[in-house]
Amino acid sequence: MEKVLGKANSLLRNRQLVEAISEYNRVIGQVGVTLPSDILSAAYNNRGQCNYLLVNFPEAIEDYSVALRHQPSNHTALFNRGLVKYRLNNFPDARTDLKQALKLRPDFPEAIECLESLEHAVREGSQAELCSDD
Repeated sequence: MEKVLGKANSLLRNRQLVEAISEYNRVIGQVGVTLPSDILSAAYNNRGQCNYLLVNFPEAIEDYSVALRHQPSNHTALFNRGLVKYRLNNFPDARTDLKQALKLRPDFPEAIECLESLEHAVREGSQAELCSDD
């Protein structure tokens, strides 16, 4: 499984997103194989990142949510889910996810930047401005 996960991660880094999703599906769909929760969480989070980059926002949110069910302390999945919600102008839920990510990792610069951008958008009554998504 490590080899398949490594291949999927490499495909994601190279922005071969459809192929990466296929490999993450292989990791996630292993019948009869019990994978550690952190591995499953990472696979769902990374498949969510592929879906996010493909602008499949509902699928991305679902993947990030499943990642969090496997590993509630996955601050990256919280940030990613919050970012998608922010992009969808769902500010209350985005704020919740971003604040939780910062509770888990207070020195998370991307989450700090995104939360500041969200708060600015709320104060100004405007649409979401892009914050870092890498």
